[in-house]
Amino acid sequence: MTRKIETQIINNSKNKEKDGIFGSFEIRINNNSDKKFLYKFVYPYKHWQNMLTVLVTRLFKEDNKDYRYFLDYEIVRACISDTKGTKKKIDKIKYIKDKYKNDKLYQDLIKDGIIAHSEIPTE
Repeated sequence: MTRKIETQIINNSKNKEKDGIFGSFEIRINNNSDKKFLYKFVYPYKHWQNMLTVLVTRLFKEDNKDYRYFLDYEIVRACISDTKGTKKKIDKIKYIKDKYKNDKLYQDLIKDGIIAHSEIPTE
């Protein structure tokens, strides 16, 4: 199902560097009938992003250097999609998958990431 939606996405980040995971944005919806349709896809992603923020914050406060791996979109994407990842990051991905497989927040992050990703409309 494809649907034309008139929206404008505005990047609110003062730092102009590309941030693959964190950052803020604003969506201005020009057509009110499209709100429900968009919320269905935006809210699961924002919930997932908040869970990732909680996990990173927890690891940082525990002085656990693994938080850096969760800031790397390639590692996070490989964990969610259950792939090996690139040759350059394969060891880090395997390490994260093995170390956090019993962590409840990590399990929820992966589960919700799969759900949020599967609900994205494709053309």
